[in-house]
Amino acid sequence: MPMKHPSKAVDTGQTPPRKRLMPRSPAVVKTAARLMAYLVDSGTPKGATLSAQPLADALGVSRFPVQQALAWMVEQGVAIQPNGRGYELAAGKPALQKLVHKYMPPASASPYLVLAQDRLSGLLPKEITEQGLAKLYGLTRTQLAPVLHRMAQEGWIKRKSGHGWQFTEIIDSPQSHADAYMFRMAIEPAALLCPTYTLDPAALSRLRAEQEALRDGRLGAITGEDLFELGARFHETIIRFSNNSYFISSLVRINQLRRLLEYRAMAKPGFYLHQNLEHLALLDMLEKGQRRPAATFLRRHLKVVLQHKLDTLNRTEEP
Repeated sequence: MPMKHPSKAVDTGQTPPRKRLMPRSPAVVKTAARLMAYLVDSGTPKGATLSAQPLADALGVSRFPVQQALAWMVEQGVAIQPNGRGYELAAGKPALQKLVHKYMPPASASPYLVLAQDRLSGLLPKEITEQGLAKLYGLTRTQLAPVLHRMAQEGWIKRKSGHGWQFTEIIDSPQSHADAYMFRMAIEPAALLCPTYTLDPAALSRLRAEQEALRDGRLGAITGEDLFELGARFHETIIRFSNNSYFISSLVRINQLRRLLEYRAMAKPGFYLHQNLEHLALLDMLEKGQRRPAATFLRRHLKVVLQHKLDTLNRTEEP
């Protein structure tokens, strides 16, 4: 029995309101981004008819994903179905480019960072197979394997007991990020005041060498991922001197949870130089045995860093 189509609405000449439908899969969104990029590049004008099969041929995909992509474009307000059937482009080049920039990462972006961004944006399901991930991102299993290994090592994905992978809990909002920093402001200064706190000269020397290299020019030549790793290692190391397993394991876990949001919260380079100089000042205090002033300094340091990160995140999330 043929499927019934809903009755046609009266044509008022106005663009119908967007419908709030079920979330689309990452594959649909990425196909839509590719489709919009093609429409921009080909100079397709606003008001042009969008036919699924010719567009599918142009993108080198089947008709079905293009139909889903066109439906997603309707939800975004850049396409319409004027008579309830067929599609028409309802936006010009600037609106299309804005969505392309938002949903299609640059070709130079690493698969790891693309996956991290999509996980943070809620575009990935909680559970997925390796084959599914490879298909979504156009990767071979060989290309995907080291990315999955790194994600698993960092703790934001884990292999299921049966088949496939499961994404783990992460810190994914400014508020949860603030909560994490408030927790750090409680445990890190306290760790410095532990009776068991003992400096490891070799580890301290390695930290100082890393921080001095940043101060002396390396800061401008490393990625945001490297900056996160260096910062996390600095704080975890000075907390390890407490020899208190609860402080250590808590901080390591917090750093795992906040990793992805930190990539989005990257501040201006000048601020990292300020952080770097404060790290060196903190090492000076610890070497002189000034643990109580160091604890006060560390709490203030974390408070300032939190405010800068929240300012950056709030700017990033503005529409």
